[in-house]
Amino acid sequence: MSRPQQYKTEKYFDGIERQAYQLALLGLTDQQIADIWEVSVKTIDYWKKKRYDFRKALREGRDLANAKVVDSLYQRAIGYSHPETKFFRVGKGKKAYIKQIQTIKHYPPDANAALKILGIRQRTQWADVQQVEHLINADLKITYLTKQISDPKTFTNAELKTALKMGINKKMILANQQENN
Repeated sequence: MSRPQQYKTEKYFDGIERQAYQLALLGLTDQQIADIWEVSVKTIDYWKKKRYDFRKALREGRDLANAKVVDSLYQRAIGYSHPETKFFRVGKGKKAYIKQIQTIKHYPPDANAALKILGIRQRTQWADVQQVEHLINADLKITYLTKQISDPKTFTNAELKTALKMGINKKMILANQQENN
């Protein structure tokens, strides 16, 4: 797409909403849309501020794209089935032919997709990060976040340094993991 030269005219805006909708439907950011049209992000922001139809087209395109992704993730989380055509070779030599058979393909529920959805919808019960509060005495309460991990080797250097400052060493982390298994 080339740069829109006459963006202030009604004639130009007649088609730009449709283009904006389609680009937003593809999941493009304002910066990417600006790059395609060879304008600055400030211009996109200006158009969104001044043109309700333009802003609405971007929002609706993004909302529909997000809804499709959420629906696909949900279907994967609960499992789904769909019709499928399979092709088989029947017979040998010159008498061989291809036979089509309609089947139903089943996909079992995916636990990782389910955890992702629950982590978003029920963050307090299913998130990967937990808030932990320690009461040192009546006047001092320390609150920090703990990261649930399956392997302590996945700690970043910063996380290891923080653990060491708190008096937790790598042996304690490994021992705690072995107790939980």
